[in-house]
Amino acid sequence: MPSFAKRNFKAALAGLRNVSAKIKSNTKKLKADMRLIALLIALVSAMILVAPMNFQVREGNLTYQLAMGSTDGGYVEFSLGPAGSLEYHTHAVPVNLKMNLVLRNNLTNNQSLTNTFNSGVKRFKLDAVKAFYYFLASRILLIAVIGLAVGVIRSNGGKHWVRQTFKNALRWATCFLVITGVLVSISYFTLDRTPEAKYTGLVPTPDELQVQSESLAKSWVKYTNPPNVLVVHNIAQAQSVIDIAKSTKQYLTVVYGHDHKVGHKIDGLISLIDCGTGGASGFDEIGRNPNSSYSFQILEFSSGSLPVLTGVTTLGFDGLNGSSSVTYDPIN
Repeated sequence: MPSFAKRNFKAALAGLRNVSAKIKSNTKKLKADMRLIALLIALVSAMILVAPMNFQVREGNLTYQLAMGSTDGGYVEFSLGPAGSLEYHTHAVPVNLKMNLVLRNNLTNNQSLTNTFNSGVKRFKLDAVKAFYYFLASRILLIAVIGLAVGVIRSNGGKHWVRQTFKNALRWATCFLVITGVLVSISYFTLDRTPEAKYTGLVPTPDELQVQSESLAKSWVKYTNPPNVLVVHNIAQAQSVIDIAKSTKQYLTVVYGHDHKVGHKIDGLISLIDCGTGGASGFDEIGRNPNSSYSFQILEFSSGSLPVLTGVTTLGFDGLNGSSSVTYDPIN
């Protein structure tokens, strides 16, 4: 073979070796890059999977969120703040679905939160259940994506690494979907579809308020020297005690809330203090929405053996970034 042919042949072999080395190097880099991208996709999908999702319903705003299972087993909890709660109990699955509701009622003078809530529970339940199913459906794609990503991460490559990676990704995605399907099926078929509204006493019915008022009055009359300050959630709970104080001409200051309207009223020896939005629900609301109004009051009492209310300082905030006001009202 001529020398120039040998040189060309050797050069061609060297070129093929270089190309082969580059292909192997690029392939190894491509595999590493794919695994890194798959890891990032899995992490982002997992974060989205457990993040809360908001829904609009006619009675308020819903927020769903996945949470790890607890000793109580699986459940869907409808937290209604001062109104109580609605709960769907499920089988003791490793994953719980938690849901929070914020009531957004526009009440007229002829309505009450109790009546509005009672009449709206059925509508709310229908909306909430629809949102629940939509929430589950929206998570199926995320679970499949996580399974695909895990398959890519666990792929060992080989001669036919593209095909093997694809098969491995499909295998893990199927695994994830089957496991999730089993958990969702258990939750679905063991779901309590007849939840009850559990009132904690903060928003009871008018009959329950009357019972509480009478019960409080029975305890009140047992005191030789009854207290002159009474704190209740709803002023209706104090009505019987107010009647007793009026008939016995006793100084009495009643502090109450429920209607979230700040103010005070003097009725003879009775001082009625409506503390506004400064309770737990008001504090919770301004935490969710910094533009919410917030108010509370500071009460001043005289010194001596029979302290009586002498002044009310009202502090109001038009949102955390808005204006504020302070009003002092002396009580004669």
